[in-house]
Amino acid sequence: GGGGGRSEFMKRTFDLSGERRARRVLGVTWSSNRDDIKFAYKKLALKYHPDKVNLDEMSPEEANKMFIEVQEAYELLNKLEKGKNKKRDREKAKEGGDGSGGPRDGKESEGEGPEEGDKSRQPSGDEM
Repeated sequence: GGGGGRSEFMKRTFDLSGERRARRVLGVTWSSNRDDIKFAYKKLALKYHPDKVNLDEMSPEEANKMFIEVQEAYELLNKLEKGKNKKRDREKAKEGGDGSGGPRDGKESEGEGPEEGDKSRQPSGDEM
């Protein structure tokens, strides 16, 4: 919408500290993907779950506080990752890319590729 760029910038600037904190809570890096984040969340949620916590390590109140913190961190990072994926998809669409891997359409025409006589064709990263 009109004039939304500035508020989006401000929102992103303030979100950065929340994202940083959420990554610290879950113990994930900036290069972690959604699967890494989900794995870290599940591990910590199990560790701090009020019904599963080791009472020798912490009180049920402390565990509940940590459990909620872990949940909130996961929700934030999951939401941000979804937003990043949507933004990437929009940028690809603007560039005219439909994610199909280009003009090849999954077919290999004669003379294409680095090694014509290669007997075992190695699939590229975008063919799955």
